[in-house]
Amino acid sequence: MLKRSGVTKGTRYFHFETKEEVADAVLAAHGDWMVKAAESVPGRGAQKLINLGYVVCNALATDVLFQATARLAVERETYGEGRPASFHMWESMARHLIESLDCDGAFAKRIDAERVARMLTVALLGLHLTWQAAGHEQGLHEEVEYFWRTIAPVLIAPSEYEALELSRPA
Repeated sequence: MLKRSGVTKGTRYFHFETKEEVADAVLAAHGDWMVKAAESVPGRGAQKLINLGYVVCNALATDVLFQATARLAVERETYGEGRPASFHMWESMARHLIESLDCDGAFAKRIDAERVARMLTVALLGLHLTWQAAGHEQGLHEEVEYFWRTIAPVLIAPSEYEALELSRPA
């Protein structure tokens, strides 16, 4: 990892005493990125959540920091008691978005925001990881679009569903 980053061991140990501290710094930077992404993504209600899913998809495909946090999320044994995991951060952000964006009744009344947030997080991360493990370079966005086309009619109130754009934003 140090060779790829161009950082010497001395430099790393000057800033971080342990690998866990490096991981915490990566997650903190990722948390800042996620907050900014959620604030800047266009749309309202369920459309904003769908659009954020595509932003996450883009980042999983192209952003080294985001890819590192995905690996950290999967390798949860890296974390000791009380350490944050990016998976939980993603889930919390999705739950917050569902709860805050539902002021207009966009989501079906029967959904449990916490469970749906977990399901969306697992689905997006799982699609990315299985797509990557299969060695596919292209097509993740199409998989995410299919996911939304399959799940959105269940999650989104019928009155809101018709107006949604489920394709990847241009």
